This record gives sequence, C-alpha cells and structure tokens, in this order.
Amino acid sequence: MPLRFLSILFAASISISALFIADRERYVHGFRSFDLSFVQFIRLSQAQRSEKLSRVYRDIAKIWLKRSQDFRRTSVYLTFSCIHMLFCTFFMGISLITDYILGELFWLPSFMVAILFFLFMLISWLSRYNILFTPVSERKIIHNFALWYERTSYKLSMLFPPLLPPLRLDHLKRWPEVRKFIDEEMLNFLKSLEESQALSRLGLLL
Repeated sequence: MPLRFLSILFAASISISALFIADRERYVHGFRSFDLSFVQFIRLSQAQRSEKLSRVYRDIAKIWLKRSQDFRRTSVYLTFSCIHMLFCTFFMGISLITDYILGELFWLPSFMVAILFFLFMLISWLSRYNILFTPVSERKIIHNFALWYERTSYKLSMLFPPLLPPLRLDHLKRWPEVRKFIDEEMLNFLKSLEESQALSRLGLLL
C-alpha cells in the first residue's frame, strides 16, 4: 500500500514542479519585456524637446517599471516554490526507492522531509499573494520568520547549477543595458514601491 501511495505522490510532485517552473519562466519573460518597454519610453522622453511631453513619457516609463517590479517579485516567490517543490520531489523519490528496497517504515524519514519542503512551497505560494504575511508584518515573530524563510530559500537557490534549470536568484537581476537607464528619480520610485521591499531584502532591487 505505501508503495502505490508514494508512487502517486511522486508523480504528482513531478507534475507540480513542472507547472511551477513553466509559470516562473512566464513571469521572467514578462518582466524582461516590461523592462524593454521601460527603456523605450525613457529613450523617447530623452528625445523630446518639450519638457511636458518628456514628463508624459517618463510617467509612462514608471508604469512599465512598476509592472516589471511586480513581475520580478512574483518570479522570486515562484523561484522559491520551484526550489522547495524540487527538493520535495527528490526526497519523495528517495522514500519511494527506500520503500521498494527495504519496506517496513524506512521510507518514513525521507517522506517527512518531503512533506516539510512541500509546506515550504505552500509558504512561497501564499506569500506571492501576501496571504500568509504582509511585506511589513505587524507581528515581529512573523516578520522574523519571513526574513529567515527568504534568506534560507535564497541560499538553497544558489545550490542549483546556473542552467539546470536557471533557478538561481541572480538570474532575476536586470540586464545592465536596462539598469543604466534607472536614474535617481526612477531609483527613488522603485524604493517607494511595495513590490520592492522583498526584492531589496534579497539584494535584487535593480
């Protein structure tokens, strides 16, 4: 009975991991596209002789920059979801193999570790929508847990190879060609956004 049960859970964890990775890539491509739109309107603002028209283009650029930052924040939490789900799948596979070879309850320890990573994945998923805790929680214990969770997830992300899959958080930094157009006004605008708070804590403001 455990073997069949573990087989189903292992297959389900593989499917969920694939869905999270695909969803993450969608958001990564989204914020890259928004960044390019931001650069486009910044360049248009620089080409205008009319100060009023230049300000209009800069305001539009801010809209694209805000959307980009929102998608980048979502990409971070989706990265955490992918990482924890992949670890969950790994330990679920170990449980399956252990039960197949040894039987008894030798599969239970790795199964419990898999469940722990599954719970961590749920935390990422809920945090993405600000359901579990707000960016600046009123309760210090929840805020401290959020910081610990983000730092731990960040360290786990850096264990992955750069391209298999590209789950390292430094993959979410903006291209240098985009960052050079973020002047002091745009930087202050970024810092004022709610979406930037988690990114700032992880060193990913830009």
